[in-house]
Amino acid sequence: MEYRIETKQSFTIVGISRRFRMEDCYQQIPVFWKEVLGQGDRPAGIVGMFGVTYDTTDTDFAYMIGDLYEPWREYPLAYPSITYEKGTWAVFPVHGKLPESLQSVNSAIWQSWIPEHQKSFRFRTSGCVEMYAPLPKKPEETYAEIWLPLDRTGSGAS
Repeated sequence: MEYRIETKQSFTIVGISRRFRMEDCYQQIPVFWKEVLGQGDRPAGIVGMFGVTYDTTDTDFAYMIGDLYEPWREYPLAYPSITYEKGTWAVFPVHGKLPESLQSVNSAIWQSWIPEHQKSFRFRTSGCVEMYAPLPKKPEETYAEIWLPLDRTGSGAS
């Protein structure tokens, strides 16, 4: 599985959030994206550079469609924000038509990569960040990344 380990500086994402059940999130999150992106003049100018999974329980999680926080912009008070401190991230490239390519890489991360690397890393927070590059004209040429915030445990190599 293709991935790289890198250090990212602190950043904050702000956006529109909704809770999803684990059992049907692969079907429901694309619907959420269509709702948000299909609003023409998007709510408070949200472009949707990121999809963020957070506040995870055994049965559900919060998912935010958002952008980098810009302190000079005004955001509705209801919009949540998440700040990530400078740290280590596993970055997984995603190539191809969405949402299929992203869901395939995400499943491989949770089913294979995490179990194989659990002695080398632990999660800094629950959830992950999806980063979306501008959409190309051909959906099969789409590029995205899945970022996992990690700490090295020191008990294995990456």
